[in-house]
Amino acid sequence: AVALNPAGDAYVGGWTNGGLDGNALTGTNDLFVTKYSSAGVKQWTRQLGVPGQTTKGLGVAADSSSNVYVTGYTDGGLDGNALTGTADFFVTKYNSAGAKQWTRQLGVAAATTWAYAVATDSSSNVFVVGFTEGNLDGNVRVGTQDLFITKYDSTGTKQWTKALETAECWAG
Repeated sequence: AVALNPAGDAYVGGWTNGGLDGNALTGTNDLFVTKYSSAGVKQWTRQLGVPGQTTKGLGVAADSSSNVYVTGYTDGGLDGNALTGTADFFVTKYNSAGAKQWTRQLGVAAATTWAYAVATDSSSNVFVVGFTEGNLDGNVRVGTQDLFITKYDSTGTKQWTKALETAECWAG
């Protein structure tokens, strides 16, 4: 995934099964995000994972203050959060200098929940989209997999989660 901040800097996010740019691999796969200046000069790389587990970054977004958000899924308790399901979605915020601000994780007991995309609005609210195979955050699953959207404010406080019935979905 790739996103641009207002200055034209690029953020690239994804996952790796090795250490990148001096970062150590924590899990079997770790999420990563790398910042490049508008001139293409690498600024920093951050990597985050759970020992012995898979964590994959699938979406990235930047807000108007050049903070970057990475979303995806994890099979473990990421960054001090508890694993709820067989896989939970996460969203992690880094500031423009690469300092981690917060990580939020959400899932459903005995179910898979993945996030594929993240976006921000002009107030730096964060919107995460994906699918769940369970009753996510008070929403009753109707389809085999339901699409969801979850809103967080810029401090990582969850505002709401909404679900949309589907037979099967892939959001991105």
